[in-house]
Amino acid sequence: LGAYPTPLQAEVAWRQVVKKWPYLATKPKLVSPIDVRSTDGKATRMHRLQLATASQAQSVVICQQLEKRRQSCAVVY
Repeated sequence: LGAYPTPLQAEVAWRQVVKKWPYLATKPKLVSPIDVRSTDGKATRMHRLQLATASQAQSVVICQQLEKRRQSCAVVY
């Protein structure tokens, strides 16, 4: 659902997403730190906001619905 500079910003984003789509609150959220490297090799710590689903197929359907409503989303395999 997105990557944010701080865990707090990821939590704020989660609240905004759930406010728009309350159904998503029934799914577990995951916030995990990741290091992102720019083209110059500099690493930046970000916090990825993800939604856990029962299956890949369910993730695809949810992402398709969110993208139709202009919410960024990517299925992570």
